[in-house]
Amino acid sequence: MKDLLNSHGPDTRTGEQNDVWSGPGSMLDLDFLKALGHPARLQALVLFEQRPATAGELAAIVGLSPSATLYHVRKLHEAGLIEQVESRKKRAFIEGVWRTTSTGWAVLERQLADVADRRG
Repeated sequence: MKDLLNSHGPDTRTGEQNDVWSGPGSMLDLDFLKALGHPARLQALVLFEQRPATAGELAAIVGLSPSATLYHVRKLHEAGLIEQVESRKKRAFIEGVWRTTSTGWAVLERQLADVADRRG
């Protein structure tokens, strides 16, 4: 599992390692930022980093309907930020159990909260 905050890539101009990488798959990539476009998605990443969980378990935490939560889980999966680690049968349907593909989400959430607090 890669560390979200310490993932650097090559400078697209020189090919040398760079402390800030804005290429595909980086934190500055537009698709990556779109995947974080709803507060529930960052909450999901923090939960799934702490422990694998289902969309239903996430729904109870973030206060969204199960269908709305599943929509956000699918967007995170499409972006490659989470992966399904198992399936559980629940009544008449199968639920996916999800975890993050990288670490550092709780740290990022705290840093963003600090920035928001400083803005007033």
